[in-house]
Amino acid sequence: MTLDVPSTPVLESLEIQGTLIFDPSQDVILRAKRIHIRDGQLVSGAPWNRTTVKHEIHLYGELLDTHLVFDGELAAGNKVLAVTGELNLYGVEKKPWVRLATNAYADDTVIFTEDVTTDDGNGWSVGD
Repeated sequence: MTLDVPSTPVLESLEIQGTLIFDPSQDVILRAKRIHIRDGQLVSGAPWNRTTVKHEIHLYGELLDTHLVFDGELAAGNKVLAVTGELNLYGVEKKPWVRLATNAYADDTVIFTEDVTTDDGNGWSVGD
């Protein structure tokens, strides 16, 4: 099944047991409180055909919301993306790390990095 809406409503819970594919032709936002990829797949792009549009997963919830319970003794909390199946995300390849420009401390709300935007396609853009 193809997820082909620009933005879903906030879903209370989504359990994937088949295959759910983000539409490769448009930006898509999947919004939910709990997502469990149980025995299926959530797919965006492929190794041979990486997606160039934005496919986003937004998780919502409050501390006291109902938790995702796997069995009687194992609960995953709220704002959950649980994967016991497959999560396959293939986007534009980018450098997987960045060097800090200044020290970062535990209470910092802003950090500064060296410039990682490049023209060779391996850098980050504002908003990434």
